[in-house]
Amino acid sequence: MSISPVFRPWCWALFWLSLFMGIGGCIYFGQEYWRREVVRIYASGELKNSEGSSPAALLIGDSLVRMSFPRDIDAPLLVGADMSWGKIWIPGGSYIDFAGLASVYPKGTGLVLVNQDILLKEDFWNRRRAFRGFWNLLVRTVKTGSIEEAIRRQQQTTKPTCEREARFTEKVINNHIRRYTSSPVLSDEAIEFLRLLDANSKQLVVIRLPRSSSLEERLSAAFTSFQPKLLDVLDKEGIQHVELGPAMPDEFYCDGSHPNELGKAVRTEQLVKLVREKLLSTR
Repeated sequence: MSISPVFRPWCWALFWLSLFMGIGGCIYFGQEYWRREVVRIYASGELKNSEGSSPAALLIGDSLVRMSFPRDIDAPLLVGADMSWGKIWIPGGSYIDFAGLASVYPKGTGLVLVNQDILLKEDFWNRRRAFRGFWNLLVRTVKTGSIEEAIRRQQQTTKPTCEREARFTEKVINNHIRRYTSSPVLSDEAIEFLRLLDANSKQLVVIRLPRSSSLEERLSAAFTSFQPKLLDVLDKEGIQHVELGPAMPDEFYCDGSHPNELGKAVRTEQLVKLVREKLLSTR
């Protein structure tokens, strides 16, 4: 049965549309699965540090958390011989990706630190922008034959790239200005996420990791208006907020956002001080 020439263009258009929608669907649901599995595997103990016990302090966030601090497996005694810690990050992560962690993480955890940025990420394109990370995970899964092993390698990557294009910085600025000027400051879902974490821990602290001095200056107008509103919401919920040190000069960053090795050393020292203070206060 031949197709009339009149309908052939429409058939081809339908074919390509179906193809692109199929690929898009695979990426969408694949990323959803990947992100849920990161949290599930961590919560089940497969990525916990020390002797498989729950860390006394848990740090969660996005690639900013990844590059600001060392791997917990490399520095298990970072905050003290009797104070284990762990971190879990998802590229481009949103609180939505970590929602399952709040209900499965053991109650009574000493300290949970949440990177402020993940509370502000809700839109579709932002949460799905980390395609490269998803693709790399897919390749690792095929090579290792196990998503658990693939995720373990992703979480324990030793050399995160410090090469960024200039346009990346502009994208960061535009994204943050949009988030700082959005309403409400935090969604009801983000607040509920914090409440669940708070109920499952002895202390919950939202931390902010400042960008470079030059980038913070460009964000200052929107940030100055936004941050007091956020602090007011957190205060009403009884949730602590800490700014982890001041903004550092550009030479401490790869791109104005992600610290390089110099910046990581500074941020790590600040993190150790904060965690020790908070954990000791709960004893």
